[in-house]
Amino acid sequence: MGSPALDSQLLTLTVLVVDDDDGVRRIMARKVEQAGYRVLTAGDGVEALTLLEQSGIQVHLVVCDLLMPRLDGYQLASRLAALPNAPEIIFMSAFRSDLELDRPILTKPFRLDDLSAAIHRILQKRSRPVAENL
Repeated sequence: MGSPALDSQLLTLTVLVVDDDDGVRRIMARKVEQAGYRVLTAGDGVEALTLLEQSGIQVHLVVCDLLMPRLDGYQLASRLAALPNAPEIIFMSAFRSDLELDRPILTKPFRLDDLSAAIHRILQKRSRPVAENL
């Protein structure tokens, strides 16, 4: 991987994968774990917010589907933005045709390597100031 300081820091970075499709969520969680990050999962936005409130774990990045029951990706992102230490967000959607979002979006189906690369790029930028102090 990269430097030992950055490699050890990856293990302390947490990614929350939110998707209402159990199979997709499990596959993505496995790939994120293989990339060296701690992973939490939720089936929709309501479950994600409950998990964040009850676990007390600092989540650094949320990868979430745009269209989900109860609380969709847009609504989840809005709620997350209000949190102190708000996590970064990557949206996923099979219906990207003309979306104009101010956040990264992965169009389903995507390669799992593209997911890993996007997560790493965003979290590396976010953690650079911390890593420089190590």
